Amino acid sequence: MTAVHRAIICLLIILLLRSTRCQRRFNAQFSLGDNTEGGYRVGNLFTGRPNSLPYDQGFHSAMIKPDDHFGLTTNGDIITTHAIDRDVICNKLDCCDRPICYMHAEAYFFTTRPHPLVFNVTITLTDENDNPPKFDVPRENLVKLPSWIPDLYRTLPYIQLSVPESVGINSKLSLPLASDPDSTDFGINSYELQPLHVNTTSLVSPFRLVHERSRHGAETLTLIAGRNLDREEQDNYWFLLTALGSGSPPLSGNLLLQILVDDVNDHAPIFQQPPSTSGHTIELPENIPIGKVVYTFRATDQDVGDNGKLTFSINYGASIPRTSALANKWVLDPVTGDLSVAGVLDYENKEDRKFVLSLLAKDGGNPPLTATSTFTILITDLNDNPPSIEVKSTGETGDDRRQFDIEENDSEVRLLKLISVSDPDSNSEEGISCYLSENRNDFALQKYSSLLYGLFNSRAFDFEKNADLDGHLNVGLSCADN
Repeated sequence: MTAVHRAIICLLIILLLRSTRCQRRFNAQFSLGDNTEGGYRVGNLFTGRPNSLPYDQGFHSAMIKPDDHFGLTTNGDIITTHAIDRDVICNKLDCCDRPICYMHAEAYFFTTRPHPLVFNVTITLTDENDNPPKFDVPRENLVKLPSWIPDLYRTLPYIQLSVPESVGINSKLSLPLASDPDSTDFGINSYELQPLHVNTTSLVSPFRLVHERSRHGAETLTLIAGRNLDREEQDNYWFLLTALGSGSPPLSGNLLLQILVDDVNDHAPIFQQPPSTSGHTIELPENIPIGKVVYTFRATDQDVGDNGKLTFSINYGASIPRTSALANKWVLDPVTGDLSVAGVLDYENKEDRKFVLSLLAKDGGNPPLTATSTFTILITDLNDNPPSIEVKSTGETGDDRRQFDIEENDSEVRLLKLISVSDPDSNSEEGISCYLSENRNDFALQKYSSLLYGLFNSRAFDFEKNADLDGHLNVGLSCADN
């Protein structure tokens, strides 16, 4: 069992809490477009509600939780704190394949009363068709192109594949799929193959393109040989492969494809499927030690000698997240296929929670044949962080971050401080509980939620009897997770 962590902070205070009444909550929903700039006014929580709000006075302070993407003003405006790109944050919201992402928050408005005004806020983030399809081809495949290739195509990604001269009719050659970070409404719809002819004896291409999707979501793109090949007649073919998106108008991405006809190395590697029923996915705890082998990839090749000798690598350009830090987290042995932990993993770093590795198995032929596969790693959370306590001002005159001034013999119960609590651990925030140290009964805590408390006085104070030599009352506060 994991030990309970505790965080203690001392507050310089002079007053505290009131009774417990149920706070009123309202619901509000706003819509936000993709690629919204920072400082954008999403909407106002009070618009259209002049007769339904329980308070008829101004608010001292306002707060929105969580506050990763939005800020809140005391007049009810919700403002974006930075530019919001749906395709960047959708992975954290688990909505990348859907056209609409839902962002949830709670908005609090505070007066001197014990209970704030609370809104349950839902913001819908709608996807835009702002990303063309892209072929993620490793730079090692780039070569010097022949002079007859048009300038328009020279900056395109390029891949070279080979087929044996003896390939049979209806034989298949796997092609790389394009990727599109947009939702499925704007994702890749189809592929087109355009032959680029030069010095050929026939203008009829011996290949046709087949794009298939299974009912389970698996997708393949293959070239199928429509007739026999003769290397002495023609030893290579050039194509422009185009991926078309589903938007209107559709966006597109291109790949320059060269097919070499060869009579050696006529079998491409094939990745062996993992035995797990959940597919290419494993779960690992965030405290897994560096150097630990977490998985061993296997592939087969029916060729012999160098043509059947395989090496493994990670295509970082096609992996997720697409950051340079990914290469510092995992290392793949090119010979054994052992995948090991290369760096410290931390679930509290959101980029460390999910990795999708694009794997490449390449044989030793000339030119080499390759196979690709994807492998997903999910990092699980541990209770390895104590709660964090932040003291916030109520906005009332005489209130600063750690101190509140009050006249002696003033018996009015006041909201003295707001206590914001958080815990980076995923399952701890709902179980955080806070309490006053030393069993003090002249102050009280009002729980607004598991992440927010109010500190109140429960009686009047006598300066000569209650204050220390500096004129202060010290209140201790403790919070513990579950």
